[in-house]
Amino acid sequence: MSHIYMLENFSINIDNAGNKGNNLKEMMKLGIKIPKGFIITSNVVNYFLKNNSFPNNFQENLYKYLYELEKITDKKFNSTKNPLFISVRSSCNISMPGMLESVLNIGINNNIKNNSKKYSKEFLENIFKNNPFKDIENIYDQIILAIKEIICSLKKDRVNDYINLNNIKDLSMGIIIQQMVFGNLNENSSTGIVFSSYPDKDIIFGEFLKQTQGNEIVNGSRTGENIKNLSKNILKELNKTSNLLEKHFKFIQDIEFTVEDNDLYILQTRNCKLNNHEIVTMGERFLKHNIINKKEFFQIIPDNILDNIDTQQVVYKEETKKLSFGISVIKGAITGVVVLDVNKLDFYIKNNQNTILFLEETHPNHISALMKTNGIITKYGGATCHLGIIARGLGKVSLLSLENLKIFKNHIQVNDKILKEGDLITIDGHNGYLLEGPQNIEIIKNNYEFLKESSSRISVRINADHVDDIINAKNFIFNGVGLCRTEHMLFRSKEMLSYFRDLICYKDMSKIKIIKQLYIETIVDMLKINENKPFKLRLLDPPLHEFIDTKELKEINPMLGNRGVRLGITYDYIYKLQIEAIFDAIITTNKNNIEIEIPFVNHSKEIIHIKKLIENIYKNKYQCKNFTYKLGVMIEIPRITSIIEEFIEYVDFISFGTNDLTQMLLGISRDDYNSFLNKYLEYGIFSEDPFKVIDDVVFNLIKSTIIKIRNIKPNITIGICGEHAGYEKSIKKFANLDINYLSVSPLQVISTNFLLNKYS
Repeated sequence: MSHIYMLENFSINIDNAGNKGNNLKEMMKLGIKIPKGFIITSNVVNYFLKNNSFPNNFQENLYKYLYELEKITDKKFNSTKNPLFISVRSSCNISMPGMLESVLNIGINNNIKNNSKKYSKEFLENIFKNNPFKDIENIYDQIILAIKEIICSLKKDRVNDYINLNNIKDLSMGIIIQQMVFGNLNENSSTGIVFSSYPDKDIIFGEFLKQTQGNEIVNGSRTGENIKNLSKNILKELNKTSNLLEKHFKFIQDIEFTVEDNDLYILQTRNCKLNNHEIVTMGERFLKHNIINKKEFFQIIPDNILDNIDTQQVVYKEETKKLSFGISVIKGAITGVVVLDVNKLDFYIKNNQNTILFLEETHPNHISALMKTNGIITKYGGATCHLGIIARGLGKVSLLSLENLKIFKNHIQVNDKILKEGDLITIDGHNGYLLEGPQNIEIIKNNYEFLKESSSRISVRINADHVDDIINAKNFIFNGVGLCRTEHMLFRSKEMLSYFRDLICYKDMSKIKIIKQLYIETIVDMLKINENKPFKLRLLDPPLHEFIDTKELKEINPMLGNRGVRLGITYDYIYKLQIEAIFDAIITTNKNNIEIEIPFVNHSKEIIHIKKLIENIYKNKYQCKNFTYKLGVMIEIPRITSIIEEFIEYVDFISFGTNDLTQMLLGISRDDYNSFLNKYLEYGIFSEDPFKVIDDVVFNLIKSTIIKIRNIKPNITIGICGEHAGYEKSIKKFANLDINYLSVSPLQVISTNFLLNKYS
């Protein structure tokens, strides 16, 4: 296997050649004049870093390519008549400007400096002075030392600092050896840097220096002349080349060039460093002039463009004091008073004060308090625990599992800081910090029109449990409700919850009619606002002890206990009243877009049982009403994925609940995993939080299940509605699946649409 390839004919991937090497190859394809040369792949570099020596036969192979370079340049090493000089440069797969070494003028020694008649004495003296290995007479020894110099530059402190600062992973580096072209050869020679255009206008700009090798202009030690002062022919050729490169790479190019005796050479091209706003401006201009299409436009926009859109952000000062760190579930910032008792929220609210509620952990009974408060901080809980889900849905800035938090009756202690109720603090939801005292908070607004678009084959639905959730999403592009959790309707209404408890605890069947009417009113309100978009209602899912705290209902392991479809079978009157409420709401609104979802299914007979229950209700009470509905299941228990063929004929849609699917496949409780998550991340057991970034095993099960489903029932609707659906790295994976939609919290609609536009 060769580790060296001529630039004229190599066809290797970016990890082997690096960006510079691949861009040189592209320029050769475009017919752009570049110095002749070859590339040494990253395999050699990696071998040397590991073994402090080159691979077997590398040097012998290197000499063959050096001889080939002599042939195609018609020059020779160690020749006084027509000497060959070369440069040795790094070529990384990730741009690291100025971090690594470049070695120029390799090939000159005392013999050539003193005896060559090809070049002027002054020129030879100049390049001799700038060859770090000039005193080594053997040219091939110079080349080997230069290669080692480039490799060893990877170990420099500045490189490590840059890698850590920019969180660079999987760095690889090739080495490029090219014939030298000289911008300091004579008065008709120069070196410079040019940018192919401005973000907002199609005008080339840059600088150059006459009779120089160019290091001064690259490192900024000398100010160059405006490129308008180049000769007309060179400027015309440079304009043409820049325009060609910009259209080819579909990004503003940062181009280094050398003019050697009126011949233009391009030394390298790379994407220009732009801030997010500049990238958007460039992209909109490119789109307008048909340089890129809409799909390519989304692909060039950075993922973090979303971090500063219409959000509150802390303005840090030197005196800003960080008290602790927690898991943030939503970006934003809030200053408010410490509140330790939910019953005191109203007092502070009446005094127009923002509140930050501290809780050991949350209970469904806290829902009204969570809706009132502006911010939430807990001692326990993870990003996908119920509080995390609710807080995200409500748009509450929250910190969960705050480090070193102790909560007492009348005060809290965070590390060494004592805070009393009424003290002012600030949550920085962007970075996960609890800050002491009030802080300056600013609104960041970037109202980019492209963020209001949806061009992906995968649509976005919202998780909505109340009419307000749909209203909050009205300014976004979404295709209906992908998950309406009927239990949250109970949590939001004290009256409804009270009646429900009477029904379960005391078997007070008179409450069924009242509960059903409250359900009808809520669903009707939501259907009217939702218009004719799909509306999916999930039948009751959580175990009953979350509603009623009694010994009779308490379970040892409720997450795997009597919940979901099991409730619908053991307490069938619960599902009956919900189904009747859904059907009555359909009749009231004349909407035929309802989807009824059976949760937590494990067996095909469970599905058949509930399907018959629903069909009997329809036949006995609603058949003459002439309306339609769809029935489907949520896949959360792994077993159900292996029996798709047993139940697929009975359902109209399938959605994947990734939270519970992750819990059961990984054997991890999403409410308790923070007790070991940090250590697992620290030791590299986990590379990411598995309840934010979908685990590969979970993803592969979803992928293979979807393939199985499509093979049996190609046109069935498939969606994903777990918390993963709203996280960037998970969305990138989901974008490649054959699904119809992702369902997310209303505040995640913009980001999810953008990422799907970009990656699907």
